[in-house]
Parts: sequence; C-alpha cells; structure tokens
Amino acid sequence: EGRAVAIGVRRSVDEQSAGFSEMRMREGMNQQDLESVTGIQRGFVISDRIEATVLAERLEILSGNSRSATALGGGVSFGDPLWQGDTRLELRRLDADPSAASDNTADSVMSSVSFARKVSGNWTGLVRNYLLFTDEHSRAGSQLQNRFQVGAAYRPIGTNTFDMLLRYENKIERNAELASDETRRVNILSASWNLHPSRRLWVSGRVAAKDVTETLVDVEDDYRAWL
Repeated sequence: EGRAVAIGVRRSVDEQSAGFSEMRMREGMNQQDLESVTGIQRGFVISDRIEATVLAERLEILSGNSRSATALGGGVSFGDPLWQGDTRLELRRLDADPSAASDNTADSVMSSVSFARKVSGNWTGLVRNYLLFTDEHSRAGSQLQNRFQVGAAYRPIGTNTFDMLLRYENKIERNAELASDETRRVNILSASWNLHPSRRLWVSGRVAAKDVTETLVDVEDDYRAWL
C-alpha cells in the first residue's frame, strides 16, 4: 500500500511553453520521500496536422531514501481524418546513491509509439509499442521491457448498441544484471465487448488466453491461462 500527495504550480509563458514546479510526498513500504520537481515544457506547431513537444525535468530528493533524477524528452503527435499517431522518447538519469559502495548511477531510455487507422466507418486498427531499457553502472548487463500491441476496435456509427475490441499483445522482459540472466515472454490474445440495447441495460463480456515462457535461475518454465 502506498500514498502520494502532489502540490504544484504551472506557469504558462505562451500557448506553447510552460514551466512547472511541484512538491511531492510519497509514502510506501514503511518509508516516506519528499521530492521537489521542476521542469519546462515547450511545444511546436509544425503544421496543421503535426505538433512536437520537448521536456526537461529535474527531481530532487529533499528527504527520504530515494535518489534524484534528471529527464529529457520529446514527442511528436499527428493526425488527419484517417490516421492518428503519437511518439514519445525520454532519457532519464538516476543519480548515484551517496551511501552506496560503488557508483550505481542508472540510465534509462523509454520510448512509446502508437498509431490508429480508421479502416472503415465502423472499424479502427490500433498498433502500439512501449520500450524501457535500463542500465545501472554498478552492475554488468542491463534490463529490458518491451510491450507490443495490435488490435481492432468495432464501433458502429449508425447504432450505439454494441462495441467490441480485439487485441493481441506480446511482452518481453529480460534482466541481464542477474547472474542467471532471467527472461520472460508473454503472448496474450483477448476480445471484449459491450451490448447495451437500452440506456438501463448493459451486458459486457470478455475472453482471453495467455501463454508464458520464462527462465528463472537457468530453469525454463511454460504455462498457459484462460479467462
């Protein structure tokens, strides 16, 4: 169980630029952290269909056991009557812990890409990928997380009584910082739908299947689940 409280101020320089400052208090796992976060965000209108954003942020630990961090990031969003897209990239450095015996500075790269394409009046195709790469300097190897999703959404424009979402997801997790080099691969196939013939009556359903293959302490295991 954990709780978090944030109080901040955001100052808009113009329609595309803003600075922000926050105080955050986090409580969890029997410890409490008080953080100060300051940053600036700048947007750019490239065209009537494309916008870009850049962001710089600094997090300082005023009290607690967490570590300070610096982040730089940016993204591009675009859209037209058929396509909608969004991309994000963030570079983050977690400062070294002064009490650590060695330099445990950690660098991470996070990226996300998502696209939506209107196939017809009722169907929309969806593709999304999320990647997180982390490298801690005090350990050999790195950590990797990647989630890829592709799906289709059915939302009829003529009637509003039925909608459906079909989705396939592939997840890969790898931790090469451990001596046993742990890995995990997950494949998920799911379908969910809502039937609402009237405002008072809704019927929802979902079916899904999952296949997991993982290697822990040099032992490979495979299992499946159904919902």
